[in-house]
Amino acid sequence: MRKINYPISGTPELKSFYRRYRKSFAKFLFRDVNALLKVAPDYDGSKLTFEELLTMPLEELMKVNEIFLPHLPLIKNKAGKMVCSPHALTALIDYGEHRDGIAKFFMKESDINLKICYYCGIDYINAFNDFGDYIDAVDFLNYASKKDLLKAYGVGTAKAQKIIKLRKVKKFSHINDAKLPKKTNEWLNKLRNYKNSYNHFTLDHILPKSRYKLLSLSIHNLVPCCFNCNSKFKKAEDLLINEHLVRVSPTASQYSLTDDFKFKVFYSGKLQNIIDTSNFSLRLSPLKNHLQLDRYIELFKLDGRYVAHKDQILELISKKGKHSKSQIYDMAKILKTTPRAVEEIIYGKELFILDHPSPLHKCKRDIAENIKIIR
Repeated sequence: MRKINYPISGTPELKSFYRRYRKSFAKFLFRDVNALLKVAPDYDGSKLTFEELLTMPLEELMKVNEIFLPHLPLIKNKAGKMVCSPHALTALIDYGEHRDGIAKFFMKESDINLKICYYCGIDYINAFNDFGDYIDAVDFLNYASKKDLLKAYGVGTAKAQKIIKLRKVKKFSHINDAKLPKKTNEWLNKLRNYKNSYNHFTLDHILPKSRYKLLSLSIHNLVPCCFNCNSKFKKAEDLLINEHLVRVSPTASQYSLTDDFKFKVFYSGKLQNIIDTSNFSLRLSPLKNHLQLDRYIELFKLDGRYVAHKDQILELISKKGKHSKSQIYDMAKILKTTPRAVEEIIYGKELFILDHPSPLHKCKRDIAENIKIIR
């Protein structure tokens, strides 16, 4: 439940980001798709290219399919038979064929910040490597498993066994103690840059690839999300394809979902009397009414999924009940610090950060405002 923070529009950083994305695809694909697009009508005064299509904003992508698809020609398939344009696109633009390459792009781009599902804000999505965590090259030599040692450049079974044997006698104090080749040492000194090779996220199409084949590789049509959102709840169902889609798509510049509703707690009596999750209700309260918001909440089962985490909201409420404003000021004086610093110790620093990539962050922050932790 977050907007994807691409590099700022119009900057060299964004141009470079787009250029790197285009490199995920083979040159022949540009040639073949561009040949298909040449026979279509002009778009915004000129011929649309595959390069533009790959990085076009979602707001424009929504217009493209209807304009172009009816005008794409019949072409010959491999058997020499004339087939209609959707099948021609299927032959050229095969998302399944490019899925792994696109995922690798998302994994290595720090701007995309793969931490929490962009749809639900509940589940983690991460890129990771099957490799231990080591402080530096010396730490690696002293503690790496044989499996990890064998991943080092130029280290085979014999060298790995030798390293293990030597460190049993005496721990290495310098990288040169292992007497490894120069290129291996260079690899070890770049250990912290070891590339992620695994992930537990999926990529979902805002504009479904079944209906928008032409747009299935466009980066602003792809949302990194958790398995639950994509495969268990959304499945083959779609968000409403209307003017409000840009408000709920994490890829759109007009994204406003986090401002369109608030989480709130409802209870009777005093806040201090809440001692159990049954003493209050947690609800999503719309601030702006549009069908797309209702569809989003329903599609991703957000009501029930967040209620399942009421225990974490109870923890916030309990801490609030135990720490009055005057007590926080007194603690700040004793510790010679600010009231905010004390609140960050009590509630966690991330609660006071507007867009923090942690599970349930919007829910916790909304409730913190609701019960006056954040004023």
